[in-house]
Amino acid sequence: MSEQENTTDPAAEAPETPAAAPEAPATETQEPKDTGADVRGTGDGGDELEALKKSLQETRAEAARYRVRAREATEALGATKTADEYAALEAEKDKLSAQLMRVRVAAKYNLPDTLASRLTGATEEELESDAQTLATFTATTPLGRGGLDPNRSAASSSPADLAARIPRARR
Repeated sequence: MSEQENTTDPAAEAPETPAAAPEAPATETQEPKDTGADVRGTGDGGDELEALKKSLQETRAEAARYRVRAREATEALGATKTADEYAALEAEKDKLSAQLMRVRVAAKYNLPDTLASRLTGATEEELESDAQTLATFTATTPLGRGGLDPNRSAASSSPADLAARIPRARR
């Protein structure tokens, strides 16, 4: 079959009347003009309208869900820390953990709180060796119940010994 047999000539099919308008060439397509008629007026257009309304409602509901998710994500992002804030928090954590380790080692070797801050070292072993050194300088014997040193010899309580300990003023 040739291409000429498949195409029809519109001029050949149209009646020849002098009042007839010239027709468009066969290569162009004519589209129907929109008359602005309401779809609701036709019988099957109402079903299509209802389907479009339902689709619109579903789309609006989906958009609302996305807005809620976007709002939640924005709030979650607001709670996150920046890199600078994270670095500052890491430094604070390291400082506090080192301080805690010093306090624990000082308590282990019975060092006063004022010396606990003077312990040096990065690891617990280094802190312990420093604490042992400081403990040798601060080693004191525990005092007795009345605040007296039990290792000290007892003072004589005789009146003559007490009188001898009183300094005399020179005349």
